[in-house]
Amino acid sequence: MMNTPGTAKLASKCATPRACDQCKLRKTKCSLSQPCAACTALGFECTFLNPQKKRGPAGHRLSQIRKQQNQARNLAGGSSTNSSSGPLPRTRSTHGTDVSDFQLSPAATMTNTEVIPQMELPNFPQQLGQLDNTQVGFMAMPDERDRTAWTEDPDLESWLPNSFTSQAPSFGFSGSNIFVRTALPPVIDPKISQSSGNMQPGNSPDISMPEVTLTSSSYPQVPNFWPSYISETNLIHWIDLYFDRLHPTLPVLNRSSLFIKILQQEHRQNPQFGAMILSLCAFSLTQPIDISERPTSSSRADQARMMMDEATKMRSSSDFGENPTLEAVLTSFFLFGCLFGSNQHNAARLRLREAVDLASTLGLNDPNTYVDFSGEEKGQRLRTYLVLSVTERAYALQRRHSISFTGRPGYAMRPTDDFLHHATHSLISGIVVHNEKDAAGMMGLALLMEIFDSIDEEILTCWNSRCDASNGKCQILTEAKVLSIYHNLARVSNSSRYNSNDWFDPDHTNLTDLEDNATKTLGSFLTETQCADVLISQKWVQDRLWNLCLSHGLLLPESEHLELRFSYAFHNAERTLELCKTLRISAMEAHGIGIIEKLYNIASSAVMTPYNTGNTGTNIRISDTQMQLLGGHYLKLMETLRGGSHPYTEQYRAQLRSL
Repeated sequence: MMNTPGTAKLASKCATPRACDQCKLRKTKCSLSQPCAACTALGFECTFLNPQKKRGPAGHRLSQIRKQQNQARNLAGGSSTNSSSGPLPRTRSTHGTDVSDFQLSPAATMTNTEVIPQMELPNFPQQLGQLDNTQVGFMAMPDERDRTAWTEDPDLESWLPNSFTSQAPSFGFSGSNIFVRTALPPVIDPKISQSSGNMQPGNSPDISMPEVTLTSSSYPQVPNFWPSYISETNLIHWIDLYFDRLHPTLPVLNRSSLFIKILQQEHRQNPQFGAMILSLCAFSLTQPIDISERPTSSSRADQARMMMDEATKMRSSSDFGENPTLEAVLTSFFLFGCLFGSNQHNAARLRLREAVDLASTLGLNDPNTYVDFSGEEKGQRLRTYLVLSVTERAYALQRRHSISFTGRPGYAMRPTDDFLHHATHSLISGIVVHNEKDAAGMMGLALLMEIFDSIDEEILTCWNSRCDASNGKCQILTEAKVLSIYHNLARVSNSSRYNSNDWFDPDHTNLTDLEDNATKTLGSFLTETQCADVLISQKWVQDRLWNLCLSHGLLLPESEHLELRFSYAFHNAERTLELCKTLRISAMEAHGIGIIEKLYNIASSAVMTPYNTGNTGTNIRISDTQMQLLGGHYLKLMETLRGGSHPYTEQYRAQLRSL
């Protein structure tokens, strides 16, 4: 029988011997021996005789791809002959990316490795290895079963923005759509074909990591706990994101020290350090989202969940906590941040308590334990302790919990390190300062600690309704104590305070009420992100204290002290709104959903003042027009922050409708 050209080509292809798995993965020439010369020289296990794995997408994905191809052909109006031999018509996605860049056309049904060159991976071509069709399908369109596991909570997507708003700045809120970055690459390597919950350690995709083959032989005794589908190359971008956007307000890590450990493959040898890296990246994935990155929020949530699961697996053991490390403390803290942002507050509280308990076991709250540490280690431990103290007290106010770090941590730790007492505009003494950003981070942290030092265990006893205020016999919250707290809070934004070199001196009393230039003054030594955190937190604590005075019957319509009047909540909300207009939207959005909740609390106290106090607008000297104008401005602010894709937009709108 005469062979046609197609038959001869098929016969020659079938007769061509194939390379072993290791050579095929590394795209090196294989000697086709058993074992091959390359595997023998490199010490690899030659899998030349192993049967080749079936390639191509799963059955349901294959039908989806074919259906999409048919739809694309119908839209393009091409003939059946052209569609069978030509490339897949390019379909433009909603985010400006060609779907055909990620999906395979008729070659999707092929079973040989000629599919691979059709993928375009310009960033990391040598590290990515080979990619089969099923893995491409995961990259282009995640499996709906995996997506459901992460998005089954109906409130989840409301916490992560996924749509754009108007491209014009909003009525004075600067930076609504400028000073933003392009979307960063994913942490999860695009060659993953299954979710982490379905992957078995022995069946993980073969992905070549940078220099792994050179260092793996040096540690033969170390178990391979690092997930193979997570690329260190992509992690670098998200670690950089932490230092660019989150480090100013959470200065708990040093960039150079962290990267040195990563280059030394510490994350592959130390599970505690590896878990900290993964939780840090998960936190960076979901916390600071710029406007240009909103369309990727859903995929970020999926990746962050996988990172959190892997971080939890790494340090899971029956004796966890017996010998705690600083990495374990930070891992729990970063997990708390992720869970807080996804509205999982029961799990978030557990992780925060875990971080605080581990820190207490390490003695971070005991000044005597710092004596034997170097300046750099002492600084990291102290910053971690202060971050935990601030976070614990803020979360206690938000969710009515108790605290473990009692007293006044900011003053109690001054014998440990004098940077809180002798800080100036350009120098922090007694601690290793690597650069100006580290110095700014420490000073911002010191101001936050000064704000939350006043929220001690006694105030929280009243806040949690565990005192005798209902019987009119509360001995904790007195008028004198309230005025003292308000005075200390006002010092944070007082411009005249920063004209001297002793602006952390607690005895500095020659102050005047100059808050108009607070952002400009603090901006001379803090970043705009820090200014947003410090000043909005100050206004929020003042609002929470006013609500506490309201429940304790300390407010009067015509009190000689402005802070003890019914109208104070309204005026505090007005000042907060003016403050927000001096800040870029991106500076506020960097703090995630937490700062939006604070603004919502301040706005709610203002518009609900006449109803909460039983006074009319006339009695508190606030007209209905003023109230409606302020409410409308705050509603616009809620709709601007994260594009309004958070639950507080609708909640505040419902409050305004009820007025």
